[in-house]
Amino acid sequence: MHLHLAQYNTATLRAPLDDPASASYVALLDEVNAAAEASPGFVWRHGIDSRDPSTTVYDDDPLRLVNASVWESLGHLRDYAYRGLHRDVFRRRREWFDASGAVMWWIPAGTIPTLAECVERLVFLEQHGATPYGFATGQRVEQLVIVPVAHDSPEVTSIAGAAPGAGTVHVAVLEGRVIGAAQRSSSAAATVWGVDAAEYPWLEPALRVHAAVAPERPAGAP
Repeated sequence: MHLHLAQYNTATLRAPLDDPASASYVALLDEVNAAAEASPGFVWRHGIDSRDPSTTVYDDDPLRLVNASVWESLGHLRDYAYRGLHRDVFRRRREWFDASGAVMWWIPAGTIPTLAECVERLVFLEQHGATPYGFATGQRVEQLVIVPVAHDSPEVTSIAGAAPGAGTVHVAVLEGRVIGAAQRSSSAAATVWGVDAAEYPWLEPALRVHAAVAPERPAGAP
């Protein structure tokens, strides 16, 4: 299976974007975004514009800006983040920001994360620490991908024992091995199968929250 790397980060401004203290950062936004899109290995970035107050993700914290993107590999993301223009801007981050957070995870190539998925991955990292479900720069974890499949696919029946009800099932694959699956059973709950809680104590809560926020994709979707 071909995978891409998703990343989501947040940064909390010291002053509003329309404050003179943030002016030098605002002046760099378009150039930084253009540099990302022109970088080798870039796949996608969320089109949210930090300068537009209607796009605020954290309604209770309007100073918290967000960024989400997808890359062909971790190496491509690192090359963009720690070289060239972005490196120079990153070194100046304390001029404009006083808090930040970031998370990375693997996704099937050809898919993109929703903002709800991005927010949930960061919350999970903050609550559980680094796991294959979400990790930060420099944290070494096994490669996990959660794949949406049809409810009657072989991967599901092998782990659930029988085909569950109709609907997308989210199958957790760790280093090529299926280690669990979940299906949304209501707006606030999910059914989980096949998880070895002793070996992967983080997996069941990860699958439950993922099934709650991930889009319901049609059967056969990547």
